[in-house]
Amino acid sequence: MEQIELAGEPEQKYGWATLPFGRIGFGTAEIGNLKRAVSEADANAALHAAADAGITFFDTAPGYGAGLAELRLGTFLREREDKARLIIASKAGRYLVPGEEASAPAFFAAPLPFRSQFDYSYDGIMRSVEQSLLRIGTTSLDVLFIHDLDPANHGANLETHYRAFLESGTRALDKLKREGIITYSGISVNDPTFGARMLRRYHFDVAMLASRYTMLDQSALDEFFPVAKAAETPIIAAGVFNSGILADGADPAATYDYRLASPEISQRVKTISAICERHHVSLAAASLQFTQAHPQIQCILFGTTRADRIASNKKAAAEEIPLQFWRDIKEIGAIADDAFLPPV
Repeated sequence: MEQIELAGEPEQKYGWATLPFGRIGFGTAEIGNLKRAVSEADANAALHAAADAGITFFDTAPGYGAGLAELRLGTFLREREDKARLIIASKAGRYLVPGEEASAPAFFAAPLPFRSQFDYSYDGIMRSVEQSLLRIGTTSLDVLFIHDLDPANHGANLETHYRAFLESGTRALDKLKREGIITYSGISVNDPTFGARMLRRYHFDVAMLASRYTMLDQSALDEFFPVAKAAETPIIAAGVFNSGILADGADPAATYDYRLASPEISQRVKTISAICERHHVSLAAASLQFTQAHPQIQCILFGTTRADRIASNKKAAAEEIPLQFWRDIKEIGAIADDAFLPPV
């Protein structure tokens, strides 16, 4: 499957024709101080740069900086005269309570003074949504994702949380949709196997998958994509740079899935980067376009704290890449045989 014909915008299905979120969205984890503290001015400038560049879909979550990303998104929205055209998504599964975390959060620097309480029950989801609406300063959300319901976040408590969601959390989603507080429901996961399990049990309107369909990890092909296709659930791909290494390349400080990259991962990226240099292709362009090429992926998300990165990422998504580049990438085994390649 060397070429996929995608004439113009991809086909809009499953109700998404009424939600024109575009092919690229903006994720707000980084403006929630992911990995490093960001000034209010820089966060605000990045959000405005995204909207000015034509991006309309903005995704946030209570867990990003313990509410900081939602607060910053709300400030930005109040400054936009065109905010009615913007599509806003947040997440549920945790709410915030006063009191700092017992230990420093793993990924967020200088978060707000709150700690997370995981709760996927009816009451937990309703409380989470109420808090998000207050932080963002809105009365409704276009999309609400059930967030981080996976083994990595919950370990031995996973089945307890999952049962709470199935027994009463689903009622919360149904009620929120009936009352117009949310328009679409979704899941947002990093674990494709557990994500597929959730898609089999409840009809979500959309599924967000982070970091599992990239040039370094295509594990979503095994189960997640087939299950989503059977459920007629479109996919939003986040983490297309695997937290940075597929945008900036391998160096001693490069991160893969928010941790320092292993020597094996670094070497794989160096090999891919060498092919990029040979064909005069940017690593970011290859990474974005590879993920975007899968026909089940309706939108890709990227986040940044630098306003200038918005234009460069959009340019990378449209950069011309020769077919021979993809053939060379496949030859080194970086892309699975059943992966899709961008059209040329």
